[in-house]
Amino acid sequence: MKPYFPLLLLCLLLGGCSGSDSDSNSSSKSKTLQVTLNTNQLSIKGDMYRIGSLRQAIGTTNHVFGVDPALSFSFNINHTILNSVEISAENGVIYASVYNKNGYPFVNLNEPTTITLNGTITACVQNCAVVLQGTPAPFTITITFEPAEVVALPELLTYTSAQADNPNWLEISEIIRINNSTQDALFNEVTYFDPELLQSATLRRVADSTTDYRLTLRFNHQDSLANRRHTGQVALRFCYDSACRYPVKNGQPQLTIHYDQLGEPYQTYPEITLAAQLLPADFYINGDIHYLPETQTLFGVMQGSAEHEQKAYSIKTASQSQFQIEGDTYNAVLGEGYYVAYSANFTEQGYVYRHHIYRWEQDKLSQKSSFDYMHRPWNPMSVFAGALYTHSNDDSTPYRYNIATATFDNGRFYLSHQHLFDNETGQLYNFLLSDQTIINQWSLQDEHPKEIISTLLTNSRQDCWINVQVVNQKLLNRCGESYNLPIAQTEITTPDQKLVVPDSHAIHAMTKNHQNQLVVVLTPKESPRCNPIKSYCSWIITRYNADTLQLIDSYGWSDQPQIFAAMTTIFFQPGSDALLLVRFEEQGVKLYQLEWP
Repeated sequence: MKPYFPLLLLCLLLGGCSGSDSDSNSSSKSKTLQVTLNTNQLSIKGDMYRIGSLRQAIGTTNHVFGVDPALSFSFNINHTILNSVEISAENGVIYASVYNKNGYPFVNLNEPTTITLNGTITACVQNCAVVLQGTPAPFTITITFEPAEVVALPELLTYTSAQADNPNWLEISEIIRINNSTQDALFNEVTYFDPELLQSATLRRVADSTTDYRLTLRFNHQDSLANRRHTGQVALRFCYDSACRYPVKNGQPQLTIHYDQLGEPYQTYPEITLAAQLLPADFYINGDIHYLPETQTLFGVMQGSAEHEQKAYSIKTASQSQFQIEGDTYNAVLGEGYYVAYSANFTEQGYVYRHHIYRWEQDKLSQKSSFDYMHRPWNPMSVFAGALYTHSNDDSTPYRYNIATATFDNGRFYLSHQHLFDNETGQLYNFLLSDQTIINQWSLQDEHPKEIISTLLTNSRQDCWINVQVVNQKLLNRCGESYNLPIAQTEITTPDQKLVVPDSHAIHAMTKNHQNQLVVVLTPKESPRCNPIKSYCSWIITRYNADTLQLIDSYGWSDQPQIFAAMTTIFFQPGSDALLLVRFEEQGVKLYQLEWP
């Protein structure tokens, strides 16, 4: 049922009767009283929360106060939104004064509302026995209300314990914004929060703002939350009244919260086991280990001997051999079947740096050639396409030695200590480690590769680039970040993809098998002080699709010592699923073959 006020008839007595009736009559006979309305409508912007008022000139009259008979107005308009309407005349100007109520009890709370009120204004004298010319006149009042609205919120809020400013719990705030045409604060409260996830949830208006409200969440103590993702709910409401019979549009949001308590949960993985320890019992080498993948040969200094006493173990033939190396094996460079070491000898002309080039052939290491470089070290850093490469700062210093022709190529060539040769594409990647890691790409397919062909800038940590692999046209670092190749980005960029790695572990080694799978060995970050209540404290071996980097499966490896467990390399036997691990332990170097479940 639509409520109505009684007919609103407001009369404003602008003057009293003075003199005789004959005087008044004589005055009125001298002119025709009239009203002229300049507008027949009045528009008001209402307030949802506050009572409103508007006084506006709407016309003129030739009636003169104190001279002409007393003038009165009537306006037959009514609505519950109105408190009152007054029509008055002052000095020949006619005014309309409208007093309206606050809007929220009367209008649609979910969309703008315009209330149109039509009525008739009548001006008269002599107790309305005479109606002034120009009236009755139609008149319209429109009142527009714009309801408040909670701006769309994300249905899901996601946080992690890493965002906490203290080790006990995370406390974090979100700003909830309301499109609010009124200047008054709305009633607001948290009606529910999940006690299993949160200690408290509060909602307060930001000082001096009618639109912003701060939701503050304090999560439970980290010790009481398992290391996994937790899901909880928070319910809010914004209303025009404390009983919330008039809710704001979108004003009762239900928010879902995901909270990740970091640290791998204590769990069991399918166990990968040791199928064999491949090195013979009498094969003793120190921790300075070199592996030549092209020949599947492991080299190392004989335990307890001088540096030049070397041992080698051929994985292909399961045989070992012993030999002597001339030169410093600590800086030895291996690749493409070559083993290169150099020694410094003092002569009358100064120091001569002699480089000894060996090659592994038929299960033995044979010296193929040697060359000298005078006055300062010329330290080969990599072997690629039958040549030795090193860093050169000027055009007079060789950057390359061609083994077959025994010739040098001179020129500037930047080769950092952290670099990677990609044999499949003939590309070199240099990693300049600083606050912003710079990656330079060179093409070694050119006759003289002296120019950087592209540069990539990243914000990755420096230690991310200590271990880098090229996997299926992707540059993959030890933080699990993947950048598509070729690189052609001089602006700071973010990874194109990232491996799914448990937060409790870090990547230690990576390799690829013949089934196009990327195999990654993960070491616990806390080892050897890992807390087994909060995280799995053994090595994890994971397999990913080498094209998509999607996780395939994960395996635990608990059958290994926690001390001296520094793994030096990981690789597959070609054409086989046999995963081999070389590791330095307290008893010396071990070569393990792991067996998948």
